[in-house]
Amino acid sequence: MNEISELQKLESERKALKLLDKLISTPRKTAKQSKKIPFFEFPDGPQYYHFVRGWKFAVPEWFKDRLGFRIGKETFRLKYGKITEKEKLTCEPDKNGMTSVLRDVEYQSSAFCFKKNDVIKATPAAYMLVDPEGNKKPISIEGWPKKSNTYILVKDATEAIPEHTTIARETKERIHHNRYSGKVTFELTQNDIIELKTLSQDEFIKFLIEG
Repeated sequence: MNEISELQKLESERKALKLLDKLISTPRKTAKQSKKIPFFEFPDGPQYYHFVRGWKFAVPEWFKDRLGFRIGKETFRLKYGKITEKEKLTCEPDKNGMTSVLRDVEYQSSAFCFKKNDVIKATPAAYMLVDPEGNKKPISIEGWPKKSNTYILVKDATEAIPEHTTIARETKERIHHNRYSGKVTFELTQNDIIELKTLSQDEFIKFLIEG
């Protein structure tokens, strides 16, 4: 690996750890409020097989929900002519030709939720890519090891719940709930040696980043 690639990996790791700290310390937000929070990035890999960059473990894009990616609703003010035909069935233009549209938006939360039987491998090459003809082949991405027998198998887990506030039904009192960081019990296999570990969901993601 060349020096630039190594620096890129170190910078990606630093950014991921900084974002993790920010997410853990941020109370639950709406989708609109979360727009200023960046996402964990998946820049490496062929179409449909993207992986995080700079992490110790090759976390694939299909684990986005485990990393707190969520879908929420947000209202947009748009020109009536710019919305879809389906949206026009429930929207009317105002005198200026504008309308309000409720749309799904993806946002980054700290509701981390790795689950039982999740498997995370140390390199993309340990996963298999299926091409349009149904053929399987290892995923090769520059900067990642070609081979590794290190992987994680989640044995048990409870999801993290961000800091939030609820309203008591009877008294209407606001109740503050501190963050619950969840739990992940997993087997770490390295060179055929199996080690059982238990971490919080927050600590588990940090382990995926740093090793």
